[in-house]
Amino acid sequence: MSRRRPPTVPALVLAVVAAVAVTACGSAADEAVYETVGPAAFHELAQSDDVVIVDIRTPEEYSGGHIADSVMIDFNDPSFRDRLGELDKAAHHLVYCRTGNRSAQAVPIFEELGLTRVTELDGGIVGWVEAGLPLSGA
Repeated sequence: MSRRRPPTVPALVLAVVAAVAVTACGSAADEAVYETVGPAAFHELAQSDDVVIVDIRTPEEYSGGHIADSVMIDFNDPSFRDRLGELDKAAHHLVYCRTGNRSAQAVPIFEELGLTRVTELDGGIVGWVEAGLPLSGA
C-alpha cells in the first residue's frame, strides 16, 4: 500500500487562495440587501451623499413635512412602478411612508425592479417625528 504524500506548502496555499476567490466572487457584493432600521440609524444613513431617499406618501402628506432631500413617489399613483424603475439601480435607496405599512409593501417592488440596496424606516415618518428628527417643508 502506498502512502499519499501531504501537499506541499505552495500547493496548499494555492488551494486556499482559490477557494477564497471562488467564494468571494458570488458573495455579499452580488446579493440584495434589504433591511429595516430605526429613525436614528435611518437619519445617519440619510446624511450620506450616495443614497436616494424615497418618500412614498401622497403629495398632501409630503407637503406637510418630509425628510430633507427626499424624492416623492406616491405609492398609490398608478405610475409608482414606472417611477421606481427610473431610479439608479446601483444606488442605496432609503424608503419611508407614514407608519411603515406602505414601505413594507413597497420593498418587494424595489426588489422586483432590480433595486437591491434598500433600507426601510421602521415606524415611518411618525417614528421619525417621535424621535425628534427634523422635517423639511413643514
